[in-house]
Amino acid sequence: MTDIIKFQPDYENRETRRHGRAVDVDEIVSRCRFSKSKLYREIKAGNFAKPMKLGYRMSRWLESDIDDYLAKMDASRQAVTA
Repeated sequence: MTDIIKFQPDYENRETRRHGRAVDVDEIVSRCRFSKSKLYREIKAGNFAKPMKLGYRMSRWLESDIDDYLAKMDASRQAVTA
């Protein structure tokens, strides 16, 4: 009797495995507690990472980019209060 090996494709790309999962704008807004307009102003100012375009109307950010932004904002708040 032969063993049957099921093929399970790896749908995650290397970038996502290295930097966490890809999140949408609604999750960023809820985690960072600001509006979509504020998010896009931060991107334009160079304070927040640009999204990965996955399609015509589909943009995602790496979770590590959100974590980096929140850590940077926390550090700047601590520097101001110190």
